[in-house]
Parts: sequence; structure tokens; C-alpha cells
Amino acid sequence: MHKGRLLRIILIILILGMGVYLFVRNNTLKKEVAEGTRENIEIKDFLPFGNGDGGIIDRVLDSVIPGRNDTENSDSTRKLAVLIRENVAGSITIDRADEVAGPTGVDSNGNNIYNLVPAIRYVLQENGYVYDYIPKYKKSYLISDTPIPKVSFADFSASGNEILFRYLDSDLITEKSVLGVLGVNNITILPDNISSFAFSGNGEFAYFKKTLTGSSLILISKDDTETILYNSPITEWNMEFMLNDILITTKASELAPGFSYIINKSDKKVTALWRNVVGLTTKSSANGNFILRSESTTAGPKLSLYNTKTGTLSPLGKLGLTEKCSFSNDATILICGVPKDFVNKLYPDAWYLGEIETDDGIIRYTTENLNERVLPNVSKEVGGVVDVWGIGINNAGNITTFINRANMGLWTYEE
Repeated sequence: MHKGRLLRIILIILILGMGVYLFVRNNTLKKEVAEGTRENIEIKDFLPFGNGDGGIIDRVLDSVIPGRNDTENSDSTRKLAVLIRENVAGSITIDRADEVAGPTGVDSNGNNIYNLVPAIRYVLQENGYVYDYIPKYKKSYLISDTPIPKVSFADFSASGNEILFRYLDSDLITEKSVLGVLGVNNITILPDNISSFAFSGNGEFAYFKKTLTGSSLILISKDDTETILYNSPITEWNMEFMLNDILITTKASELAPGFSYIINKSDKKVTALWRNVVGLTTKSSANGNFILRSESTTAGPKLSLYNTKTGTLSPLGKLGLTEKCSFSNDATILICGVPKDFVNKLYPDAWYLGEIETDDGIIRYTTENLNERVLPNVSKEVGGVVDVWGIGINNAGNITTFINRANMGLWTYEE
């Protein structure tokens, strides 16, 4: 008989034999699990040679599936989501000097040089203290102990060094806003009840102040000079910096059309972007290349990504809220908390008012081609409903942070 033909016959016999073996073995294992004599079924239970302890098949599987026996790195044993602290007013992911590891050298001025390490900077609601949590060391370090009692929300500039603290006055109606810089003693007290605000990437700050006839958009430059950029009869706006422009969007309701405009900081020119979009909300990348948009539909709020360079609006194929999304600083990644379902309510109205909480999964998109990846087991690891707020991601894409609105718990998810 021809040698090649004989080998094919032997191979067929081996394949059929292995199939019969796996079939019988599978039924036997299932019976043992049902009878309680076995807790679960593992890959090694099917191996006829080596039984998962270094035999031939075990070595083959190790070469095909690197790290399959590394229990420290397996999803079943390693905790991907870590609770940093509850009752957090706000957070941001930054890169900071790794002072824990010590200096790596000295510069020409005699200053120590440190490697950079990712950190999550956050503010506690109870006292306004600022901390840096460093995932590398799984520990929080106090950055500022300047007391600001009962902070409702804390918002950061892109660098993480400028912070806007917001809290209710003793009348429980008036919202106070204090703008501070880490390491600097002076603070800026803003007018009461500002409707919206934004940090630029170069040290500027802007906010909407209510007036007798509507509202005014105020720009505070790096030298603390204040300039009125825009006056409007509308009082409720959201806003974000887009390099030399500012994106403003009317605050959303499913019962009203929304409008978005782009204001140039230099010449104060106003350009309409979108008009009469029901339930319109927006979120811009810091470089102004992308704008995430949500609009009301009969099924719920629909998410789309607008490319400002090409003028194209691309649906993400998901229902969600822009408030549950964020861009990385370099705008290469978009991260979103996406509700698993929507109850029959007005959106985003019901979520704004706290009438409902959503149970969210987390999806990461690349902005270049909208490839998506679902972060696994987030709800399971948190141990309940995840109502995402204040989500963020670093440029490398391996550290995601979010606040669970249910208890204002700050979580980090590291891959």
C-alpha cells in the first residue's frame, strides 16, 4: 500500500477515535457534575495524555494558548475591576512622576528626574481632599488636604492640576463654585449657579453666567482676564473647548429640539452645527477632531460619531447617553457606558433627574475605524448594577475609570 495513503487512513482512524473518546468523556463528566462528585469541567479533563501536567497535548496547548495555566492572569482569578473609594466627587486619569520608585537621575538644574506612571486623581465628597491612586502600587496618596466640605462634584482640567469644586450652600438650593489650582494658594470664586463650564488644554476656563436677559459665555484667560464671548436669550447650555473653538449645545430634553453652535474664541464668530435635533447632547474630543452626538428616537437615545475633518456622521449602532462616554486625551479612543436596556421613560430627562438608574456595559471604540471591544465581566466584578458616570480612559487604552452613580464609588478597570 502507498505510504501516503496509509498515513491518511491512520489519521482518519485517529480522528474518529478521538471523536468517540471526547463524546464518551463529555457524557461521563456531565454525569459526575450532576451527581455532585465533580465541581466543574476543565480542559485538562479531556486530555488522554499528560492530563494537563506537562504531557504532549498539554505542551501543544501551551504553545497555542500562551499563559493558559497562568492563574494569576486569568479572568476567573484576577480582579480586573478594583474599587478605589466610595463617595467620590470626580476623577481623572493622568500620568505623574513616580516618586515612590525614586528618581532616575538629575537634570541640568539639579532637579530630580522621575519616570512617569499612570494615576487616577480624585476628590472626596466629604472634605474635598485630593488623592492620587497609583494602580502600580494599588494605593492612594494624599495630594491636597485643603478642606472644602460636602463637595457635590469636582471637575478637572486635562492636566488634572486645575479643579472646579461645586457644592450646595446652606440653603440647599444655591450651588457654589470654586476654581483652584493644585500647589497654588489663591482660588477663584465664580458666580452662583453657573449653568455650565469647561477647561481648555492650555490653562483657559470658560463658563455660562445667567443674566437678566438670558446668559453670557465668559472666557477666563491664563492671566485671569475675563472676556464675554457670546450672549444668548437661552439660559441652559452645555459647553466644551475644541482647541481655538468652543462647542455649545442646548441642554437636552426628549420633549424639545436641540441646537449646537461652534464659537471661535478669536473673532467670536458663531457657526451653526446642528439645529432642531430632538434630545440632542454632544461631547467633543479635546483636539476638536470628533464630536459624539446623541439624539432621541422611539427606541431610545441613539449615539453617533461626527468627524469634524470630513463632516461625516457615523452611527455607532448603540443606544446611549453622551454623559456616559469620554475620549482619551489624544482622541484615538472613545469609551462608553452603554445601558443594556431602556425602560419606557423620557431620555435623557429621567436619568438627569435620578428617576432611573441604568445597568451599563462598557464598550471601547477606536475613533479611526470604529472598531469596538466590550470590556468583560464589569457588572459581575462590581457585584451589581453599574450606572456609569464620569468615565475616562488613558491614551494607552489599558486603564479605564468610572464612577458608579449608585454610590459614587470610583472604580478602575485595568487590562
